[in-house]
Amino acid sequence: MPRKASMEQNSRMERKKQEARARILAAAEQLFVVEASYEQATIREIARRADVSVGAVYLHFKTKADILAALIAAHGERMRRIIEKAASLPGRTAFQKIENLVRVFEELRQDKTFLLYGRVAFVLSQGTIDEVSQMMAVDELRKTLGIVTSIMAEGAEDGSIRADMDPELKAVTVLNIGMAFTRDVMFNASLGLPERFFSFEPEEVFKAFSTIILDALRAPQANELHPPPGNVSP
Repeated sequence: MPRKASMEQNSRMERKKQEARARILAAAEQLFVVEASYEQATIREIARRADVSVGAVYLHFKTKADILAALIAAHGERMRRIIEKAASLPGRTAFQKIENLVRVFEELRQDKTFLLYGRVAFVLSQGTIDEVSQMMAVDELRKTLGIVTSIMAEGAEDGSIRADMDPELKAVTVLNIGMAFTRDVMFNASLGLPERFFSFEPEEVFKAFSTIILDALRAPQANELHPPPGNVSP
């Protein structure tokens, strides 16, 4: 077979291999995340939904936990890149970078995968996933935490963020509150109940959340120098 034809054939085979892997991950995501049935899902069912053989699944992943690890890693990396982008937007102070980050939480409520992966986090918390999968998720969280911690430290130096707490402690608090708050609001909205637990629109709730978080982080002397923008204050 001519070299060019051989290269084209190898390219087609690699493309088909990657397409099969993508279908496997999509099928697994439907079972693990959307249907929240990681423990009940089987490799055979994943293969059936992905329209591949069971052997093809094992060609890409040794275990079911390896599939979940790949999904978690991809989602964690995506979330980290979103936060990195928000933190790198032009701004005069570190506090303005935090304003960008807080806005990310509001944008995430339009992201269905963020809500769905909240269920994966619950599965992880139950200790049913192996250590490798957990470490992959933790690694991405640590990277994200590092980004926000750096901003907090920068803010303490430029005087835009209060400096009376450890930068990492502030970062952990903001990320925990932001992620949990966003998921809670989304879960409440997705319940489909005839009546809400509260009478406020989600936009109002997020606006109040932004104001409270930013007011808590803003350095006292920064209030006059950089008053809160109109889209995050009442």
